[in-house]
Amino acid sequence: MYSDADLRRFATEPAVHFGPDREAMHTLDPAELADLHLAAVRLRLRELRERVPALAALADAHGVRDVERLDDVAPLLYPTGTYASYPAEAVREGRFDLLTEWLAGLTTVDLSTVDASGCDSIDAWLDLLDTRTELRVAHSADCSGTMAFVPHTATQYERVHEVLRLDVLPAGDRTGVDVVWPGFARARTGLGRHATALARHVAGTPDRFHALYPGTLSADLVHLAGRLRAAEGGPVEVSPAPAARLEEFAALRDPTAVERFLGRLADTLRGVRVAVLGRWDAFNDLADGGKGNLFGAESVILPACGGTNGVPRERWEHRVARFAGVPALRPRYTALEAVALHPRCHAHGYHLEPWIVPFLLDPRTGAALPRDGVRTGRAAFHDLTAEHHWGGFVTGDRVTVDHSPCGCGRSTPRILGEIGRYDGGVGSTANAAALNDALDVLTGALV
Repeated sequence: MYSDADLRRFATEPAVHFGPDREAMHTLDPAELADLHLAAVRLRLRELRERVPALAALADAHGVRDVERLDDVAPLLYPTGTYASYPAEAVREGRFDLLTEWLAGLTTVDLSTVDASGCDSIDAWLDLLDTRTELRVAHSADCSGTMAFVPHTATQYERVHEVLRLDVLPAGDRTGVDVVWPGFARARTGLGRHATALARHVAGTPDRFHALYPGTLSADLVHLAGRLRAAEGGPVEVSPAPAARLEEFAALRDPTAVERFLGRLADTLRGVRVAVLGRWDAFNDLADGGKGNLFGAESVILPACGGTNGVPRERWEHRVARFAGVPALRPRYTALEAVALHPRCHAHGYHLEPWIVPFLLDPRTGAALPRDGVRTGRAAFHDLTAEHHWGGFVTGDRVTVDHSPCGCGRSTPRILGEIGRYDGGVGSTANAAALNDALDVLTGALV
């Protein structure tokens, strides 16, 4: 029997619960891990059911007050689209008071004193939340043109990255290493929030964080990029806020930006051990412009992977490894809705972090599939680090999960092979091509 204190430590402070031992986190007896998962989910349900309106509505609709088995949680996993279920006019008409009211229904963080009536852009709204609250909202815009906002907290990122730093530095090592991020210096996308936390926990000082672009990736620009993809060449209305900031986005239009970035890295970090995090396609772009063997062979290269739009994974991984100068990459699987970067082992399985409860759902019925053997279905998860919002959600990812022990020595469930999609609108719009399309429209709007 676990005490509530034990469960909270397991769920929210894995570096304390397991100690500075990454192997211990992935070698728990599967039955013990399942017991911990069930007990922790039950605790979260007791704590949040009456405090998070969106969860209360879902639980009431299904008549659920408690769960006896992990599979009983399936009806309480937020459907895809939940984090984009705000009133359409909230973003379209800049009604950020409405957007704040909607967000308050998803979190226990008190937003009653947050006055968003003066915000004229998504960026301004996110700045306000970052400044005035514990929230660190992660955003995305998919190719349907829809913006999603997930109410993570600063504490979640801090505690999870206390663990992830162990993948880069030995326990107790506070010397740090340089962190390379092939994106904007500040970003509030799901991966961008991870980059900020990695810089703090691994680089340690601002001068050891090396970003491709200065400044902040504009959420308004990401939103515009998504709307353009959805419009498929049709007209798109441009709001005044991003148009007024066009000069700030000029770095994206600089055809020499990647070349100059690689030059700076070669001058200062050639042969040096570094940590690099980024989207798989950003790594691919760097490899296109690089000459090879850039960093030290002990560097930790962490491409975030989902689908690769038909590009053979072996081909781009080999190119990027050769460019970086490492024997192999260390890819991660991640989702916007969870604070985790699941590591891939040498047997090519993405091992799910122990604070993430996995579910595999029948794509037709939504019923939970058995937790044994090798099975394929729709991926869903519960992020136990979520203390202030309900961490359960369904994805559009089609995955194959192996529940048996892995040849690498880990016992945690792992995702095998390529990650596909059940839903349309595949792909984020926070990539260079989509953002440049958005800039073309912004430029045209000012002519």
